[in-house]
Amino acid sequence: MTNRGTTRRTVLTGAAALGAAATLPLTPAGPAHAASGTTARTGAEDAAALRTRWHTLLTGGPGLDRDDARIAAATARVGRAGATATGLDPSRTDGLFPDLTSTTLSNHVTTSFKRLATAATAWAVPGTPQHGDAALLAMLLGGVDWMLTHRYGPEHTRFDNDWDWEIGAALALNDTAVLLHDELGAKRLERVTAAVLHYTPDPNLWRANRQIATGANRVWVSTVVAVNAVLRGDGDALGRVRDALSDVEGSGANSVLAFNDTGGAAAGTGEGFSSDGSFLQHYKHPYNGGYGKELLGNLSRLLNLLAGTAWTVTDPDLDNVRGWVDDGFDPLMFRGDVMASVCGREIARPNKQGHASAQTVLEAVLRLIPCFPGEPADRFTALVKQWIAEDGYRDFLAVTDLASLVAAQAAIASAVPARGPLVAHKQHPLMDKAAHHRPAFGLGISAYSTRIYNYESIRHENLRGWHLSDGMVLLYTDDLGHYSEDYWPTVDPTRLPGTTVIAGRPVDAAGQRTTSTAGWAGGTALPDTTLGAYGMELRAFGSTLHGLKSWFCLDDVIACVGSGITAEAGTADTPDIGPEGHGSSSPGFLTRGIEDPHRHYYRRLITDAVRAVDAARAHEAVDAGRVAVLGGSQGGGLALAVAGLRDDVAAAVADVPFLCHYRRASQITDAGPYAEIARWLSGHRFRIEEAMETLSYFDGVNFAARASAPAWFSVGLMDRVCPSSTVFAAYHRYAGPAEIGVFPYNGHEGGAEYDLPRKLGALRGVFGA
Repeated sequence: MTNRGTTRRTVLTGAAALGAAATLPLTPAGPAHAASGTTARTGAEDAAALRTRWHTLLTGGPGLDRDDARIAAATARVGRAGATATGLDPSRTDGLFPDLTSTTLSNHVTTSFKRLATAATAWAVPGTPQHGDAALLAMLLGGVDWMLTHRYGPEHTRFDNDWDWEIGAALALNDTAVLLHDELGAKRLERVTAAVLHYTPDPNLWRANRQIATGANRVWVSTVVAVNAVLRGDGDALGRVRDALSDVEGSGANSVLAFNDTGGAAAGTGEGFSSDGSFLQHYKHPYNGGYGKELLGNLSRLLNLLAGTAWTVTDPDLDNVRGWVDDGFDPLMFRGDVMASVCGREIARPNKQGHASAQTVLEAVLRLIPCFPGEPADRFTALVKQWIAEDGYRDFLAVTDLASLVAAQAAIASAVPARGPLVAHKQHPLMDKAAHHRPAFGLGISAYSTRIYNYESIRHENLRGWHLSDGMVLLYTDDLGHYSEDYWPTVDPTRLPGTTVIAGRPVDAAGQRTTSTAGWAGGTALPDTTLGAYGMELRAFGSTLHGLKSWFCLDDVIACVGSGITAEAGTADTPDIGPEGHGSSSPGFLTRGIEDPHRHYYRRLITDAVRAVDAARAHEAVDAGRVAVLGGSQGGGLALAVAGLRDDVAAAVADVPFLCHYRRASQITDAGPYAEIARWLSGHRFRIEEAMETLSYFDGVNFAARASAPAWFSVGLMDRVCPSSTVFAAYHRYAGPAEIGVFPYNGHEGGAEYDLPRKLGALRGVFGA
C-alpha cells in the first residue's frame, strides 16, 4: 500500500473539520488515543447535540429541500417502509407482531425492534404520511413497553443467538429511542437504556460468556454502547468506546483500526483488515463484502458521532481506513456489484446480494469524506461519483437513505471529477483472492489454502457453498444484474464456473470452515499493469481430487490452465468447459455461441425457463391451470419466451423486457448488455447477418408473435438498457391480448413497485381471486 503521508495532526484536523461542519455545540477535540482517565459526564447541551447528530444520520436532518425530486422520493420510501408496522398490536400476549411470536428464535426479537425503528423513522421524517401521527406514536410507545415487558431486559433470559440480544435488537432499540426521545418520558427512557446496558455493557466484550469482541463485532458493540451512552449522558462510556476501537485495554491486539498483519495487532485473532486489503472474520473467512462492509458502515457512523468532541478518535491508525477503501473495497467491486467470493454466507440472503452490498460501502465512504479533508476527501469524492455513475443496474440515489442522499448529491455537485473506470490487477494474498479489471469486464478468482477457510455455513445459511473457493472464477460484464437476480439460489452449486470438482452432490454444509491441506495459493503481477498470474494447488475436501490450477491475466486475455488433475475415484468435472458458448465472443453472455443457434447461451437459459413451468405445474401445492410467468429485464424476456413456447400458462407479465429486437437495440444504445453485440460485430464486420440469424431464434419479438396468454408489459421511455422501441416491438407483435404501462420519465426501473397494483389486479382478474 502506498504511503499516504497522513500524520496524527492530519487525523485530528479531519476530526475537527467534521465537528465544525456539523455546527454542534460540542467540547473541542483533544488528543485521546490512549485512555485518559475519567471523563466528566456530558452536560445536557452536549447530550442533546449528540442525539441530534445521530437523529440526522437516521432522518437526514432538518432543512431538507422537500421540493427536490430525489428528496421527495426518498421521503416517500421512508413512508412506505414505515407501513411495515402494520400488525403492530401492544394488546397481544404472544408477540408484538402476529408473525413474530417465537420465544426460541432470537431474530424475532431483533425484527420486532427493527420494525419499531422503521415506523419511528417514518413518524420522525417530515413529509411522510406518518409524520407526527399521534395514533402511531401511541402504538410505538406501547410497542416499546411491550418488548421491554415481555422479551428484552434484565428480567428476561436470552435465547438462541447472542448477536440479536447484544447487537441487532440493541441497535434498533437505540435508534427508536433517539427518534422518539422527547416523547419517551424519563422512566421509559431509563428502562430502555437499562435494557440495552444489561446485554451490551462493554465495547470490548460480547457474548454471554464475555469473549473479546473482534472485527465487525467490536464496532457493532461499540456503536451500541456509544448511542446508549448518548441517551444516558455518560461521557465515561464514550471514552471507553473511543479506546475500544484501538483496543487500548488489550494493548492494540484487537484494534479494528490497525492492520492485523502488522504491529501489535499481529498478536490478535487475525480478524479485521490486513495491509493488502484483505478482511477476515470468524478467524479465517474472507468477508470484505459481508462483515467488512458492516464494519466500515458502522465505524463511519461512530466517527461522525464522536468527531469534534472530547471523544474524537485520534489514533493515527485511523488513516488505515483509506487503505481499506482503496485496497479492500474498490478492487472487489465491479460497477456496483461486490464480488461474491468475499461476501461469505451473505450470498444466501436475498437482500444482501451484489449491488445491495455495494450500497453499504457507498454510504460509508460518503460519511467518511468529511473525516479526511483535502486530497483524501477528494479521492473519496471521486470514487463515490464513479461508483454511482457506473452502476446502471441499481440506482444508488433511488434506494439510499435521506442522509446519504444529501451527501451523495453534494459529492456529485462538487467540482471533483469522477475517478473513471478501474483498470487494475489486484491480488489479496492474505485471503487467497484475486481481481482483474479491464474497461469491458471484471474477473474474480477465489481460492483457499492452509491459511484460509473454504466457505462458511452457519445458522442454516449457505448450506451448499461447497465449491466457492475451489478455483471459482466469476466474470463480470455489462450484464450488471447477473449475480443479483437470485443467481445463487438457482445456480447449480456443484458446477460453479471455474471450479474443478468430483461429480456428485455433498450433504448440506459438508466441509464448511475447512482449510486446505495444500499451502500454495497466490501469484504475482507487474506493477501498474493488468498483467498477472495466479494459481492454487487444489486438494478437494472429501475426495482424492488433486490438481494445479492457474490463471494468466494478460490484459483482455485470461488463460485458464489446469494440470495434473487426478482422482482415485469419481469423475472430475470442470463446469466452465462445455459445448455451449464455444467460439469467439465478447465479454458477457449475448455473444456466447453467436455463430450457431444450437450452441447459443440463451438456448440453455430459455430451455431452463420452460422446464421451470413444468416443475411448478407438477408441484402438489400448485393448481396447474393457474400458473403465470412474470419477470423484469432479462426475466421479462424469459417470460415472453415461455409464453411463446407454451400454451398452458395463464398469463405473462414482462416488465421492461430484455432480449427483444436485437438488431435495433444493438444499433441505438451503447449500454450493456446490448453493447456486447456491437462490440462483437465491430470485430466481425462481415458476419452481421449470421449473428442476427442466430439471435433471431431467441428474440422476444418472435416469441411474442406465438403467444396467446393475456400479457401485461411495462416500459420506461428513458430506458437506455432496454430501449423503449425494442419493448414496443414485442408488445405490438404480441398475438394474445396485451396491455402496456408506459412511464415517460423513467429508465430501466420502469414502474418499479409503483406498478405492482396494476399487475396484481390484472392477475387477480385472470385467476378469479
